[in-house]
Amino acid sequence: APYAIVFDEGGGEGMPHNGTIEGAARALGKRCFSSELGGGGRLTPDSVAAARRAALGLLRHVGALAGPPPAGSRSLLLTLTRPENYVATPCGGLFAPRVRLGQEVPKGQVLGEVCRLEEPGFPLQPARALCDGVVVALAATGRVAAGATLAFVAEAP
Repeated sequence: APYAIVFDEGGGEGMPHNGTIEGAARALGKRCFSSELGGGGRLTPDSVAAARRAALGLLRHVGALAGPPPAGSRSLLLTLTRPENYVATPCGGLFAPRVRLGQEVPKGQVLGEVCRLEEPGFPLQPARALCDGVVVALAATGRVAAGATLAFVAEAP
């Protein structure tokens, strides 16, 4: 997989992962690993193969399986550990992204715009990166509610 992402949400406040497997594990005092397989609720043969390679590599790394990790199994390590990694929509409306998954962005870059349909002239409200990093998630639907998370911008540790 191109990225390995560490979530550390010990602070909780401002972190959007309540209701996830990570949140459930944390509530039980456990650690877990999971896989994002391309987003949008889709699976492809490539994403399933990447998830399998990643799981086997991790199990070998922690000693649960014998043997070395598969060749070429290096992933770029990124973190999502601060509220600044999560960009919320400034208002409800239609979201039009301006960046792609995997794109490096500086703090302040416009990640997309939300068109406010309820206002005359349909004004656009920009959503900006709150830190330097790599875009690792984007809203999968056009219609977004105010306060919803639009993007994850992960950082190198």
